[in-house]
Amino acid sequence: MGEAEAIVNLPESAQEPQTRDVPKKGLQQRRQLLLGILTDIEELEASEAEVLAGEDREDPPGMS
Repeated sequence: MGEAEAIVNLPESAQEPQTRDVPKKGLQQRRQLLLGILTDIEELEASEAEVLAGEDREDPPGMS
């Protein structure tokens, strides 16, 4: 009985650390998702810039 009483009287931080991590874990997951999206966008913009730069080097149609 004394052991159970000691567990019940534990400080809040020692009782359930998982419940405090839930919001933090959610934020970390959203951050990872957003970073992945940002990386995809940056890659698409880089490939778009290459395509657009390539258009400048070509002659207009019918001018060859």
